[in-house]
Amino acid sequence: SKLGFAFQEETLNSDIYLEENPKPLGKDFKNRTRFYSNEIYLDHKLSYKNKNETWSLRLNTPLAYKNFKLKGENSQNLNAFVFEPNLYLRRKLSAYWEASISGSLNYNFGKIQRLHAGYLLTNYRNIQRYNTPISESVVQNYSASLNYRNPVKRLFIKGSYSLGHTTNNLLYSNQIAANGATILEAILRDNTMHTQRYNLEASKYISNINTSAKVTTSYTQTQKDQLLNDQLTATKNESYNLHTSLESEILKWLSLLYNSTYSLFKSSLEVTTLQQINTQQHNADLYLYPWENQYVSIGGEYYKNSLSNSDNNYFLNLSYQYTFTKKKIDLNLMWSNILNTKNFINASSSEYFITQNSYILRPSQVLASISFSF
Repeated sequence: SKLGFAFQEETLNSDIYLEENPKPLGKDFKNRTRFYSNEIYLDHKLSYKNKNETWSLRLNTPLAYKNFKLKGENSQNLNAFVFEPNLYLRRKLSAYWEASISGSLNYNFGKIQRLHAGYLLTNYRNIQRYNTPISESVVQNYSASLNYRNPVKRLFIKGSYSLGHTTNNLLYSNQIAANGATILEAILRDNTMHTQRYNLEASKYISNINTSAKVTTSYTQTQKDQLLNDQLTATKNESYNLHTSLESEILKWLSLLYNSTYSLFKSSLEVTTLQQINTQQHNADLYLYPWENQYVSIGGEYYKNSLSNSDNNYFLNLSYQYTFTKKKIDLNLMWSNILNTKNFINASSSEYFITQNSYILRPSQVLASISFSF
């Protein structure tokens, strides 16, 4: 058991003004906020294993009294007494198989980052303020997993399912301006977010070719209500991800590293399905060690997304290093962007908008460097 006390004080001072006029725009664009949080807590932890360790249990039962005080334009106080149990139970089914379940209950309260009554410009497109009560959320998480571990065959498989429910006292309102800017505010209204996640991963080491292979795939679904231009809207997000990796020591002087990621994101508002986004990324690195004090690396990358018609997303780099062993000096030559790729485009999506970013890249270049140690 552990008994303790915690105290924290935070301040936020900010102003927004136009470049041609150094005077602040007004109180709606100004923050002078102090936030105090303190708690007294009693945390009790219990763990149990039987003699042959086929059963394992962990139980946490923390109790806490929390006090929050906000000073500024949006002054307020909040007191809360919370009980946040956390349970984990594992059962070893055989020499290779084991199963586990877990469950937890947590209470989260507002941070100063979401307690400012004046606007903050978070980036060139978003301006936000939270002139609302201190946020309170209750988070329930449940999960179950099944594991297979065979060190002899060097085969490992894990499958899991998790379910989450988050109940909030605040609902966030998004106003989309004609120029695409987003203004985020919060209003006092109870709402619940539901999340499901399926995950499967497997890895295998193939000794006769000195290769490790790993595959991870997941599916996540989130449902929640959101205010969009003053209209209450039910949103649903779905994402699929597939990640593969390969590490191979082909010869003593030659090795290969490869990674790839495929993603699919779908979102919908009420019964309207928005445009889905498919993305993929491939990275391959080849390492050569012709002599003990030298190595050469060749790296290639490829990016693709369904929103962009550009095929100009190939990258190739070359590096060579020579080590003067006795003098502890490394000479490195790097040729970057060999294909002279001129730009890079990526895309992302959320519940109600799609963002595409384009980057202008440096041209192909060669860099020589020397490093040494005393």
